Amino acid sequence: MNAKGLPDVSDPMYSASHLKSKLQEKYGQHIYFAEVHGRKNVVCFQDLCSFIVSDAWYAQQKRDDDSEKKRIIKTVAKLTVAEIRDMKSDLETYPPLCSVENYHSDFLSPLLSTFLNSIVSDRRKSVAVGHCLMQAARPRSMLSPLLLGLSVELDHLYGSSFLVTHLSRLGFCASYDELTRYKQSFVMTQKPGQTDGLPYPTAMTQWVGDNVDHNLQTIDGQGTFHGMGLIAVSVPLQGNFATQEQPVKRLSSKLPVSALVADRGIPILLYDRPGRCGLQNVTMTEIGELKRLVQVTLPPFAHLDTLWHLKWFFRDTSNLRPNWVGYMQTTCTGAQSVAGVVKMLPMIDMKPTDSSCIYSTLCFVVHQAKLLNIPTPAITFEQPLWLKAVEISKAAGLDIVCRLGGFHVMKSFLGAIGTVMAGSGIEELLGQIYGSDTVVHMLHGNAVSRAVRGHLLVQVAVVVKLLTSSVSESDSAILSESLTYFFPNHWLLLKPS
Repeated sequence: MNAKGLPDVSDPMYSASHLKSKLQEKYGQHIYFAEVHGRKNVVCFQDLCSFIVSDAWYAQQKRDDDSEKKRIIKTVAKLTVAEIRDMKSDLETYPPLCSVENYHSDFLSPLLSTFLNSIVSDRRKSVAVGHCLMQAARPRSMLSPLLLGLSVELDHLYGSSFLVTHLSRLGFCASYDELTRYKQSFVMTQKPGQTDGLPYPTAMTQWVGDNVDHNLQTIDGQGTFHGMGLIAVSVPLQGNFATQEQPVKRLSSKLPVSALVADRGIPILLYDRPGRCGLQNVTMTEIGELKRLVQVTLPPFAHLDTLWHLKWFFRDTSNLRPNWVGYMQTTCTGAQSVAGVVKMLPMIDMKPTDSSCIYSTLCFVVHQAKLLNIPTPAITFEQPLWLKAVEISKAAGLDIVCRLGGFHVMKSFLGAIGTVMAGSGIEELLGQIYGSDTVVHMLHGNAVSRAVRGHLLVQVAVVVKLLTSSVSESDSAILSESLTYFFPNHWLLLKPS
């Protein structure tokens, strides 16, 4: 720079060649240098106007590319939110609950469903995210069945209000207040004294009573709940139960516990009959008389056990006798009975062995049976409660059948076998497999799983020993042909290939 602040042309930085290179770098082929009438380095332009316009247009396009993407995304969001807000939502009743496996895809708006299916390939995840977005867009005017179902499932599995509340704040499930309102609404839909089962002869209902223990305070053991629990098990006799879930009317707000449980418990009736006199009136009928009065028909699969035992005589190293459990599972195929429906009934906050508690339970079951057109109801108890229930029902003249629970029937049967077979050598026989102390428990009806397996092994050994004495080798071929003729489907599973 000179004294006047102008560029010094003598400086090589501002030489003619340097300036020409900079201009050519800027304008490219749109500039050239010519010599006109002896004047050198005359600057000439060609198509410079179009160059300036196009360059400015491309620069503008590059500058507006990100803003255009944002504008499109915002437009899509506005259209989706507008469609969500225009959707009708019923807050008077709760929608049918759906778990993670049974989700509602119809709940989503068409635009949101199209958008999520373009992003997420997994349909289950797409629907789950859509439910969360729609619930977040309309937190007070819409209720997602998927999020509500997830809240109910988490409450059943973990019973943690913190877990439900935390996930609700993240938008992954319904709030704990909504969960509580749903449970109260479900309780209020059932009228006091009303039964949910189907009447006879459409379905047959049986009741089950047992102890209920819940440790409310586990540190000192004070204030724990110990009462009588009751459930009703219904099995359809004609067709299947309808699986369609009935709508639940949504309460306007949560109710206090006193209003929720009012007139919904089992009425407590005082039992004032003489103690321990009912069993004196119980008479047992001989088995022969029962067989004469009731015609006994064996099921078609009664001979499958004998077929399995006969396989012992047709086994070889390449075709052994199969396991009994696997064989029965393979042969007993076809249509199975329909699964029953279990309904929870109110609990009694009394000592289960109290006579008034058992009497109140029996009277409640008799009343429920009348509503279902069942002439004589049946209820099962465990062994200590069953003895008292039989006494009370006979002394009070109640038309009800008290049955021993299935597990206790099994224990009683195993104990009877141990009593009848005592001293026959069964102790030494089972002692070859089990320990001596374990054998004592098995023969007294305890250690049920070991006892069942042990008695099955004893049966196998005894039956094979009896069949060996009656079936000779010459009769094996005739016996195999006869079994193939009479039991073609089942014997082929056992016959050597």
